Amino acid sequence: MSLGKTEVGGSCEQMLLRISSALDEALSDMDQAGLASHLATCPSCRVQAAEVAAVDQLFRALQNTRSAQTAPTADFAQQVMKQIGVEKATCGGILQFTQRVAQDKNLQSLFRPAASMALFVDLFMRAGWQRGYCFSSGEVVNLLNTRQAANDDLSDEQLDMVVAGVGPNSAALHAFLGDVLQNWFKPPV
Repeated sequence: MSLGKTEVGGSCEQMLLRISSALDEALSDMDQAGLASHLATCPSCRVQAAEVAAVDQLFRALQNTRSAQTAPTADFAQQVMKQIGVEKATCGGILQFTQRVAQDKNLQSLFRPAASMALFVDLFMRAGWQRGYCFSSGEVVNLLNTRQAANDDLSDEQLDMVVAGVGPNSAALHAFLGDVLQNWFKPPV
């Protein structure tokens, strides 16, 4: 099909752009009149307009169907929480606990190692995965719990270097970490 210039309303190429724009209701009155005039005299553009309108209508119908199918119900969050066994906490409870933690040094000490432990578990997992070993973070935590006495073999400074990922010599740190990964975490015999 060849698109060309017609006598009424402009070229077919311009009209195809207007047809597309008309679907979004973005035409001025003058452009709308020019499009209607062109479509009245150009059978090729009428066919194109009908095809574009049909595709647009189909797309909108599919979009509406998809939205209706995927829209969550009003109690969706409550159903999920029930299925995974989580009770809904009240805002007052979380605020009260936060205030208690802020005032209780013993509770605060429970949370300090969390960041260090998470960083170490992540580092240990990445090092293992890079070497082709597949295991979960839960397995690492279990191993740490069973080998907790091994911490006594390392100085606080060495543990801090491993956790923080810093040190005066990064090559030495990497060598140290490799030694830790090879020797410290040997499976219990």
